[in-house]
Amino acid sequence: MAAPADAGCDCTAGQPALWQLWKVGAIVGLKNTISVPLADDGLASAHRRLQAVLDNASYAIFLMDDRQQCIYMNSAAEQLTGYTLGEILALDKPLHDIIHHTHPDGRHFPLSECAIDRAFPEHNQMRGEEMFVHRLGHFYPVVFCASPVRDDASKTIGTIIEVRDITHRGT
Repeated sequence: MAAPADAGCDCTAGQPALWQLWKVGAIVGLKNTISVPLADDGLASAHRRLQAVLDNASYAIFLMDDRQQCIYMNSAAEQLTGYTLGEILALDKPLHDIIHHTHPDGRHFPLSECAIDRAFPEHNQMRGEEMFVHRLGHFYPVVFCASPVRDDASKTIGTIIEVRDITHRGT
């Protein structure tokens, strides 16, 4: 269930730095990288700092392209889903179809009904709680914040998603 964009975490913090790294293909593991060398020491330094933040974040962080396919996930995201980035990339389909495809009662959960994936076409930040499906098949509740990533012309070109497992919330 999606909530207003002013509830919960601020998942746009750091987005400009992430976008700059995405533009030049500097994030490790990009599916369709652009071969642009990191000639600028400042950009290389920013990449190292950002990678350290992402590697140490307790939230799962996913970067989606314009086809809603995951092109980056941090180690927390790999632990949360049970998939490595390489495995996700090899499946070559929207992340929703990998970890968010089924309701707990077994009904199919179409991408078109997914609040997380609406952040891209609606050009709007979405927040809420959902159920994900782990690689091993079990369901677990998460809180999410999905924000569109825009290029220099303000065109939405992807989505950044923060996710936290709330299985043990309040216990």
